[in-house]
Amino acid sequence: WMINPSLEHLFWVPYWSRSQLYWPRNKLIIGGRPTKIDFTKFKCGTSWEQCRTPTI
Repeated sequence: WMINPSLEHLFWVPYWSRSQLYWPRNKLIIGGRPTKIDFTKFKCGTSWEQCRTPTI
């Protein structure tokens, strides 16, 4: 889990992606392709339900 300073769970990172997780402060990741997380539509806390698009 990725957690905030208050130790609250924010989101899960699968074990196979953790070693390659890209952090903005990283200058280089040696090995396979880095795992980048797109936060442009990220929903957290009580707004997580907005992630789902209702079906018609």
